[in-house]
Amino acid sequence: FEDYKIVGGFQIAGNFDNNTFMLSGEDLSRRMDRKIQAFRQQTRYTFGGLALVELVTISTSYRLSYPINEVFSIRGSARYILEDFELLATDGLTAAQPKEIFHYAGVKGELVFDNTLPIGLNLRRGMRWKVWGEYYQDPVNTDRSLVTVGLDWRNYVRIHRNLILANRLGWSTSLGTDRVAFFLGSVDNVLNPREDNS
Repeated sequence: FEDYKIVGGFQIAGNFDNNTFMLSGEDLSRRMDRKIQAFRQQTRYTFGGLALVELVTISTSYRLSYPINEVFSIRGSARYILEDFELLATDGLTAAQPKEIFHYAGVKGELVFDNTLPIGLNLRRGMRWKVWGEYYQDPVNTDRSLVTVGLDWRNYVRIHRNLILANRLGWSTSLGTDRVAFFLGSVDNVLNPREDNS
């Protein structure tokens, strides 16, 4: 029964403005692992301090992973993303705005190395890294594309018992007509975030 896994999850915000649902299935019965995943996220936020926006993202993916040995693998995936962007009607101007729907279809390739060993809850020792590249194309508007490449390297050194020195190096960039906005710093769920939107 460890060869087949079904995982589901959800996250519902207290004000129902940010809800996420996920369902995935894995087949680990052969050397090449297979995984299919469906993901839906609904977010409401204010745009420019005036308009209320609802963004619904639906994503499906199919991933293949081939282990070279116990710590190194090659992974590839195909993905489809649908984004439904709508200004919610708060006045006559926003009520007249049509919703925008964006489609993306893409592929992603990864090289993954992971020889970390758990030594406690959220405690590891060893090294892990991942190098990836992905390409997305809008099948409806073929003028839109997105390419990202990146590296994520982490090293965990045990100093004494449960004292771990964790080092991380991350790098990524994007190309194409659509770009990714990268933000440095802050933490999850920060109370008073500030962003430079220039």
